[in-house]
This record gives sequence, structure tokens and C-alpha cells, in this order.
Amino acid sequence: MRSRPMNSCRFVLGISVLAMAMVFAVGDVNAQVAYMEQGNIAIEVASGETARMYFGGDLYLGGNSWTGEIYLERSDNLRVGRWVASTLTLGATGDDGDIFLKDDINNATTIDMDGSLGYIILGNSASSEDGDLSVLDNDGSSSIYLDGATGAVTNQYAGNGLVKGWAEISAAGTVTQCWRCNTNAAETQKISLGSYEVDFLFATDISTRPRSGQLDTHVTGSAIGMIGLADRAGDASSVYVKTYNSSGAAADQPFTVVIY
Repeated sequence: MRSRPMNSCRFVLGISVLAMAMVFAVGDVNAQVAYMEQGNIAIEVASGETARMYFGGDLYLGGNSWTGEIYLERSDNLRVGRWVASTLTLGATGDDGDIFLKDDINNATTIDMDGSLGYIILGNSASSEDGDLSVLDNDGSSSIYLDGATGAVTNQYAGNGLVKGWAEISAAGTVTQCWRCNTNAAETQKISLGSYEVDFLFATDISTRPRSGQLDTHVTGSAIGMIGLADRAGDASSVYVKTYNSSGAAADQPFTVVIY
């Protein structure tokens, strides 16, 4: 025997056989009714309420000869969310499929997957965490990492396609600004007239990496002359830079170096 309030939506677990150890509870005391219907476990909720199921054990969907499913159904029997076997499909005609993941500190949304606009938002100003994204290789280490706090994107040293580090160097050999370079004046410095050493921190040996350099005032105007790059003898984490004036003579020049 069961009581059925007006059902704005139903959360239905479709099963032929359900084998699990679970603690079953349903949201607020005035919000939900759980019942069995034609081999299904169903939760009906009043308008504006949320259907919830809590499992204290394992949930198994599907088997050798049948497929289990979870779906969300409105009062007009339109399925607006569906999970069949290992595939999760959210949304149907007239409904966007959205996913919201929240942190456990202040219930702020940390991941927002918008089915209408097709975007994913990581992080939230109300959350305690930045929105970061890691792509892992098969040994569990991060192959690509996006830092939501700094906007920096990095990948493994041996990987291609991303800048590994860069440095803007003044004519005097000091660091104007950089990313992953060594700002220690004993490591990144002017050696002699037009000769510089630029050291990087992301690897102990960068001699095999592609690199580029250009004369760059780092402000308005342009530096006229030439620049050359080479390995730094005795220091595999550094690049040797030589700058020249327009006549080809060694001259102190500001420049930028990029390591890929």
C-alpha cells in the first residue's frame, strides 16, 4: 500500500534482478515516497523537491542477459535523464542535460557541465578550490595539466605541442619576466659583451628540446640586430644566447627565449 502525491518527476531504477547491500533512504520527510512498481524501485517527489537515493553498499546494473538502467522521468513520462549500462545520457527533447558536482565544504559547484551551451566550467568563486584539469597517462602521472589559478598549461617534458618555459631578458642580462626560468643571477646572467646564459627549472637537461629566440625590447619600439642560440657548455639546463647589432658585431641586446 502506498500514497502517491503529485509527481513532477520520478527517479526510477529499472531492474530485473537487483543484488546489492544498501542502506536506502529518501530525502526530506515531506518530499518523497518510495515504492515498488512492476519490478522497479521508484521515488516520487513533490514539485520543487529533489529525488535522492543513498547506497551504503554496491549498486549493480545489468547482467549477462539483461540491461539495468537509471532514468529520470517527468510526470508526463518524458525521460529527461537516462543511464543505461555504462553509458550516461542526460537530456531529451525539450530538456537540457546538465551535471553539477559540488564540494563538501560549502556545497559550492566545482564542476558545471552545461548540456545547453556545451561547456564545462571547473571551479567556482564560492568554492575553496581552483578549477584545475589533469589528463593522466596509464601510470597515473599527469601528462597535461591546466592550472585554474594561473592559467598555465603544462605537459610532460618529453611531450610536444606546448611551451615548456620562456624568459624575457634585458640587455644587462637580468630577468624582466619569465615562466619556469631560473631568476638566480648566478644562473641567468650576462657573461660578456652580447653573451648570455638563460637557465630553466623544469628539467635538468633541455638540450634536446626545440627552442627559439628573438630580439625584443619588451616595450614599445624594436631592437635591431641578430640573435643566435646554442647549448650552454657544462650546464644542460641552460641556453647560451649571443646577440649582435645590425652590423654583425657583438652587442648587448634585450631578447626573449622560448623552450618547447
